[in-house]
Amino acid sequence: MICVQRFRLPFVLPAFNDLEAAARQRTGPRGRSNAYADLKAELQPAIVGYIVKAKLAPVLPGVALSFAWWERDRRRDPIDIRPACKFILDALSRPDRAGDHQARAGIIHCDGWHCITSVVDTFHLDAERPGVEVTVYGVRS
Repeated sequence: MICVQRFRLPFVLPAFNDLEAAARQRTGPRGRSNAYADLKAELQPAIVGYIVKAKLAPVLPGVALSFAWWERDRRRDPIDIRPACKFILDALSRPDRAGDHQARAGIIHCDGWHCITSVVDTFHLDAERPGVEVTVYGVRS
């Protein structure tokens, strides 16, 4: 039986242009890291916190996802907003290897072809409550 689980992030995630600029910006000792990795290390634990707070249960591969993106205004294009879902998918996934130190909730196995069957996006405006609502459709494991 398909279960429907939902959580909301009450903050706006970086847009594609921000992520692209961060990937080019070198940080850390001797420039061995980049600002994208730093951004991911900062955001992913916060996302996992909201997933845990929503008490989502793990689901089997064959997951459908819905992202409802809420923006303050129309300054960012919908397709520019969309790439931030990578942070959310990584936060939903299980650790992918021994020694993976990224924050992960373990709700889905991974974000690969065999695990994700569909993704739907909707875009809305709300100056008072920007963020993203994620709905996970799947069979509990």
